[in-house]
Amino acid sequence: MAFYNAPAISLLPNFLPEEKMSYGNSILNAIGGLANIVGLLLSAFLYVINHQLAFWIMAIIMIICLFILIIFIREKKEGQSSLPKERYGLLFTIKKSFKRKIFSSSFCYLLSSFIMPPIKLPRLFSVVMQRSFCIFQRKNQLLFLVFS
Repeated sequence: MAFYNAPAISLLPNFLPEEKMSYGNSILNAIGGLANIVGLLLSAFLYVINHQLAFWIMAIIMIICLFILIIFIREKKEGQSSLPKERYGLLFTIKKSFKRKIFSSSFCYLLSSFIMPPIKLPRLFSVVMQRSFCIFQRKNQLLFLVFS
């Protein structure tokens, strides 16, 4: 979490006013935690099926995120504010997030959060999952998740 969460948190002052920093930080960490849980569970299934596939999917996602960052993220010039100080409503924030770099950086952060945790602990978690579940058992051309 120290490697991919720190850049996202360090970008918060560029997007939020000082009085909204704690709220923005709490939302970022809550979504990141949820993404870690879901990503770990989904990739454990993927790792059991084919462990190299987890690596290649992460590599493709990271390349896509790199291109999104190169295209949409621009450094602001010295003294330039990212948001006008007179408007901070929810609708204004949503509109601006799709037009500005918040959307692309949030998208890349969330996308990498879904895949990043399993890369760190794939063996440990997949062994636990193999003992707990019979993954994707084929029966009559359908896939079932059968609890053991």
